[in-house]
Amino acid sequence: MQERFARWNPAISTESVTLMKEAVEHSDAVTVLSLHLARKELETGTLRVIPVNLSWIAVQFAFMHLSHRTLSPLAETLIEETRAVCAAL
Repeated sequence: MQERFARWNPAISTESVTLMKEAVEHSDAVTVLSLHLARKELETGTLRVIPVNLSWIAVQFAFMHLSHRTLSPLAETLIEETRAVCAAL
């Protein structure tokens, strides 16, 4: 299955999330999008989630901060929690 997707080229390409959602809403197209960015459309039923498990897709995070500044307790907690969730996945 991975080989099939490796050669696939999208028929529609846009850098606008709004245009992407409109294209999906008014056609048979599908998209990969953060659920947060489609919250309103999901609540109204305009768009819906198609559950897909693509084990070959990996997410990576990076945290950056000024080297001479100490992280706040909130920032440290966010980093620890993000690492814990990623490790659990």
